[in-house]
Amino acid sequence: MPVQTPLVVEPDTISDERLGIILRHRNPWWVHGGAARPPAASEYARADLAGIVDRLGDRQVHALIGARSIGKTAMLKRLAARLAKKAGDPRRIMYISLDEPPFTSGPEHIRHILEWYVEEIVKDPLDGITERIYVMLDEVQEVDGWQSVLKRWVDLGYNAKFIVSGSSSIGILSGTSESLVGRMKYQEVLPLSFPEYASLRGFGHAGEARAGMRGALERAMASGDAEEFHDAAKSAHASLAGHGDALRALLAEYMTYGGRPGVAVKDDAGEKADMLDGHLQLAIYKDIVRVGGVKSPSTIDALLSMLAWKSPQTINVSRLARDLGVSRDAARHYLHLLKAAYIVQDAELYSENPGVRARADKRVYIGDPGTRNAALCSLAGDMLLLDPAEAGRVAEAAVCDHAVRLARSYDAVAGRHPYYWRNGRGDEVDAVVRIGGRALPVESKYRRRAREADLRGIKAFAEKFGTCVGLVVSDEKIGLADGGIVTIPLWLFLMMC
Repeated sequence: MPVQTPLVVEPDTISDERLGIILRHRNPWWVHGGAARPPAASEYARADLAGIVDRLGDRQVHALIGARSIGKTAMLKRLAARLAKKAGDPRRIMYISLDEPPFTSGPEHIRHILEWYVEEIVKDPLDGITERIYVMLDEVQEVDGWQSVLKRWVDLGYNAKFIVSGSSSIGILSGTSESLVGRMKYQEVLPLSFPEYASLRGFGHAGEARAGMRGALERAMASGDAEEFHDAAKSAHASLAGHGDALRALLAEYMTYGGRPGVAVKDDAGEKADMLDGHLQLAIYKDIVRVGGVKSPSTIDALLSMLAWKSPQTINVSRLARDLGVSRDAARHYLHLLKAAYIVQDAELYSENPGVRARADKRVYIGDPGTRNAALCSLAGDMLLLDPAEAGRVAEAAVCDHAVRLARSYDAVAGRHPYYWRNGRGDEVDAVVRIGGRALPVESKYRRRAREADLRGIKAFAEKFGTCVGLVVSDEKIGLADGGIVTIPLWLFLMMC
């Protein structure tokens, strides 16, 4: 068993001996070959891993970006274990986390790591390497100037594949516009969706039903006939009816604690709450305050609480700045930092006029329920869902988040642009996504039986844009109303996504 050596050294220097101890501990396959497993490797194989595997043959730097503690590190460790088993020489794989004291002071540490690795482990001149080496740098945003080190390797054409990860898009993207332009592939990693959460918790019965609903929705959007999707939803509902109690219990967990894999596998509610609070505080102070140079962390805390309380909500930046007691530019910057750290998401007003979209206020929401509830210290388990208003807000944000995921399953590019809609008469639609080039309006009415008044927004949207299919997500059985409006239970909608 490797020696558990404390990783505490002076931040501005690290000896070769010390570096060797750290790297050999992090890369046990150098000694034990493909039989070794990385420490704390996750047993849950996320589908996102395929996105990296498919790109291992190219020379681009592959960057995983997403919120803290959603599985990026586990994905890298699982990839390292997979490569170590398949590679002819496991010494061609290196993993290191840069989110620890020896490596956070500057790019010279990355340079030192790479030079030591090549000299002591690879033991071949870089310009003569025929068998590719794989270098994984976790939480790379912790080191300012990391891009310059990787640029040199890429420019010199060494036979190396870099996979990096980061919890702030600012920390990953800043500087790459010049140093690594055209040389990076970005892959966004999201918290677990409800189907992924259910799968992690042992529920694996929904794959066929989900595929059937997705296919029927795509055909209904193309034909303009919502009845085919309505029938597919009824069929899926019937096939899963025997698992109703299990699904409702899983939904209650998900709406309280969200989609972080490490939290999901814990059984103790107090431990879950503590973990979520810790993850959120790390994100605020490492990925926002430090990376964004924020001098008033309390303002970020206040802003996040305001956003979480009424998430989703349309944000007027001037009004928000007054409420926070900061300038309009500062308020806009803080919103940008929260989005860059993958804590909040935003949606533009749906309009065929780009100018109207640009001028309209954005709608901001916290898509992961656990993050939203942690921001409000509102993690009282089932008690949270007993308040209809609270449950409705959590459900609405989850619906907006999953509608975007649904759109991405059809078209990864189109799915990056979520919208909401409203008109001058007060008619609104919570989420609008595009599927097959056509707009799909989605309205959330959880804990409330959909009434005629609840369909007004989707009907107004259909009248303006000529859509023939719309979804209302509620807490009732499946139904089909005039105008192609399909009512669907929350758990089934989320499971489809």
